[in-house]
Amino acid sequence: MSTQSSPLRKTSRLAVVVGLLAVIVLSTGALAKVFVSLNGGFYIEYPDQWWQVDYQTVDYYLQQLQADPDTYDYDAVFSARKLAPFHDYEYLIVTVDTSGEMDRRARDSVVAELADLFGEEVQYRPIQESFAALEVDRPAYDRDRMLFIRLTDVGDEQQGFKKHLYCLRFYEKGTAHFYFFAPDSTFDEYRPQFYDILMSFSTEDVAQRMPRESVKLADPEHLQKRDGASGVSKTTVVIPTAAVVIIIIALAARRKRRNQHEKE
Repeated sequence: MSTQSSPLRKTSRLAVVVGLLAVIVLSTGALAKVFVSLNGGFYIEYPDQWWQVDYQTVDYYLQQLQADPDTYDYDAVFSARKLAPFHDYEYLIVTVDTSGEMDRRARDSVVAELADLFGEEVQYRPIQESFAALEVDRPAYDRDRMLFIRLTDVGDEQQGFKKHLYCLRFYEKGTAHFYFFAPDSTFDEYRPQFYDILMSFSTEDVAQRMPRESVKLADPEHLQKRDGASGVSKTTVVIPTAAVVIIIIALAARRKRRNQHEKE
């Protein structure tokens, strides 16, 4: 029996090593600021060089675009650069749905419906592996962390092309939605920061993590005041139509599950 390793085995080992290194370098460990969602009952951390776009700026932008009033309120918008307009560069929109916790079967049902909607096969694997090998229109789901992600191309020649990374996080109060955007030319540079922000999500000791700056708190009372003042949506247009459809499907699946439970 030969003791020499086959070229195929060597290639496989190399692929594993490269993959592990890609996962390791994903995390930048440079998170310094905290955003607390009182509405969602969770917090996330984001890099010190990022900033939270004030609600007035986002609302004004949406008003100029005649945003549809039937879509969801955002919890917060974050930009990686202090440049205007923020939506031309790297940014993040966070939205929350607190309609209740879903069991594993219900979560799997939502993921399956998303896959059917886009006609794409979902890859079931750890989130670290998915982020290390992101592919456009190749959704992935980590059952242990309850995270669904999908990368798409958005934009046009006139406005410029962007990468849109949608992340759906199931948790005990419902779902948290993260919409990351970046120009094609900078997406890979900012991908580790997207990963860090997403992995910083936590529902533990929320009250103790509240920062002193009130601008970083999104609570239901403030959201209601914004609704009455502007009368427009806080997420429309900034989020592509496909992303809005994702939320609608998730809600439909939850309603279906609740109706079945009531009948039982």
